Amino acid sequence: MVVLLEHMQVLQVRLETPVLAIGAKPQDCYAFGLSLAPIARGPVGLQAHGQELPEQAIYGLDPFREVHLVTPDGYGLALLRVERRLLLESAERLGCPELERPLVRHNWLRLEAQRLGELRAFLHGLFRLARRSPDLVARLEHRRRLAGDLLPLVLESLVDGLERQAGVVREPSRLELVKLVEEWARENPSTPITLEDLCCRVYASRRSLMRGFREHLGMGPMAYLKLRRLHGVHGQLLHHGPGEVRVMDLAHRWGFHNAGHFARDYRGLFGEQPHETLRRLSRGGALGAAPPTAAR
Repeated sequence: MVVLLEHMQVLQVRLETPVLAIGAKPQDCYAFGLSLAPIARGPVGLQAHGQELPEQAIYGLDPFREVHLVTPDGYGLALLRVERRLLLESAERLGCPELERPLVRHNWLRLEAQRLGELRAFLHGLFRLARRSPDLVARLEHRRRLAGDLLPLVLESLVDGLERQAGVVREPSRLELVKLVEEWARENPSTPITLEDLCCRVYASRRSLMRGFREHLGMGPMAYLKLRRLHGVHGQLLHHGPGEVRVMDLAHRWGFHNAGHFARDYRGLFGEQPHETLRRLSRGGALGAAPPTAAR
């Protein structure tokens, strides 16, 4: 399966028998490979240039080195092709301007379990979405949004792997950055904001801000802000009855402008549709809203 995103291609590949892949790489992009599932033991393991690779590896990082890959039986992998210019520009915005040199030096990195799990979960979800709703994924705005979600995950995984390889000590706690965002969110509860603008508000790089939120709340800053806004809508619905408020008017005031995405996210968090919350209250349901919770 091939999924086309903005300036990116993501391929899902299933190899039933061992394969030797050799040849040149395209010079205008990076092509990273990683296992989509644990590798079963067998007579042939995963190897690159004669070196055995762990299943936690992300490989093919050196864009100038030819491919020489041996795969095991029943191997499932994802291959990510990213325009070279886009990856390096995004790395610079993330606070990692010198990314290409260490990638050339290492060619593969062992990913930390949580990083690998996040990447795998996103990729599996992307492939499911592409199978079920190909027309949706084909739309430019969705290709752009999905690429904007995937690329930071890839870059953070690469940077984290390089730091672990070099033995760099983890940076000090970023709790203060998280607190600054929480303060902004309290003062601007219904104001939508982009990640770039949020970084400007708290004078932080994307990398530091995203790491801080994952470290302390188990989610990214944008997921946290959306969670707060969903709780804001929920809390106001709990204090209105049917006929007193229109759900989408309320959702618009809290920065939700896509009815389908809003209904999906609301149901995922509260287990019911917004109009069901209103109907439940009309039947005498309990008032009161739960505070935002950080879900891993």
